[in-house]
Amino acid sequence: MSVVRTPITGYSSLIREHWTAETEQELRSLYEQIERNYPKQGYGTMLVQVRPDATGLLWHAEFSRFTSCD
Repeated sequence: MSVVRTPITGYSSLIREHWTAETEQELRSLYEQIERNYPKQGYGTMLVQVRPDATGLLWHAEFSRFTSCD
């Protein structure tokens, strides 16, 4: 299974998504790929609330990418 990305909000200055995957490693791997491939200057990127669901079968996280206030 790959990471399923569900948009929460999407503005020009803010992107928020809910991510779901079978393993925590899949979530972290996608996050690292985004970090490498997108510009860092002028943007903030974070992956928060990384946690397994109640069944222990899937992992969830929230991803945000936003224009920084610099």
